[in-house]
Amino acid sequence: MLVFGVVYTYFLSKDWGLSSGLEYAFYQGKIGLNGFAGTNATFDILNNPIIYNTRIGRYSEKQFAGLLNIPLSVQYRTGNNHRFYASAGLKLGLPVYAKYSGSDAVLTASGYYPDYDQTEIWQNDLGYGVFNLNENSGKPDLGVSLSGTLETGVKWNIGVGTAIYTGVFVDYGFNDMKKSSYAGKRFVEYNHYEPGRPLMNTACVLTDRFSPLSFGLKVKLAFSVGCSDLLNDRKAYKSLRLP
Repeated sequence: MLVFGVVYTYFLSKDWGLSSGLEYAFYQGKIGLNGFAGTNATFDILNNPIIYNTRIGRYSEKQFAGLLNIPLSVQYRTGNNHRFYASAGLKLGLPVYAKYSGSDAVLTASGYYPDYDQTEIWQNDLGYGVFNLNENSGKPDLGVSLSGTLETGVKWNIGVGTAIYTGVFVDYGFNDMKKSSYAGKRFVEYNHYEPGRPLMNTACVLTDRFSPLSFGLKVKLAFSVGCSDLLNDRKAYKSLRLP
């Protein structure tokens, strides 16, 4: 995960403050499938009811998402010069970029016809047999994200009105970002218009929830921009230099 942004903190008192701003966060994930089996009831190209059975192997998919986050958090800090801090809050994420890219895969498909108690395993024109599926890629349809965020670390004063924050953080998504258009979708689906070319969706449809989850280290450069903030920093800096 990579994050770039600008955040402003308004301190209500010496120790408590409210933070908000804009962030651009880039997320990347990967999923691998080998021997994954699926089954669903549908109809073939002739409108006969079937149980469509699939097994896919040697498939891997990379998922990318870029979110414009609007954070709102409460920060608490304690100490004098170098101060410990902790913050907690929420982030509203607006998707501005999304893509998935999957590798080639081998699909084995068969169809069971309950009306005839018969299983077809080798009729490519009906969508059954072994298929080499080319690279699967596209843009997932995503909605907004609501995440919780926690952060803690140390604020290092390096001059009047200038500080470096070093800490650890975790962001956890609360909601499923997949839109309702994915409801009922299967990873591999019967192609009613061209059965010889089975349809593949993103592996995201296999998850109950597609949402950001990230944790790691964070380094921030902070500047005091208000007159009162600069005055307080100057007083604190001077007090450290007094004998």
